[in-house]
Amino acid sequence: MGRNMQFKGGDLEKLYSRLNREYGRSVTRAERETADLLVAMQSSIAEADTFIESLQSRE
Repeated sequence: MGRNMQFKGGDLEKLYSRLNREYGRSVTRAERETADLLVAMQSSIAEADTFIESLQSRE
């Protein structure tokens, strides 16, 4: 997944629905937890990028 791909809560629900349609099964708890973890990681990376940019702009 590229860093420019950002998922929000509603996007994840769309993804879960798509997986359900395409694979004929519900998304497992582990898959949901993995997706939630990826969203949290993306948020942390975005916050770190913002922090780094603010430090660089002070130089």
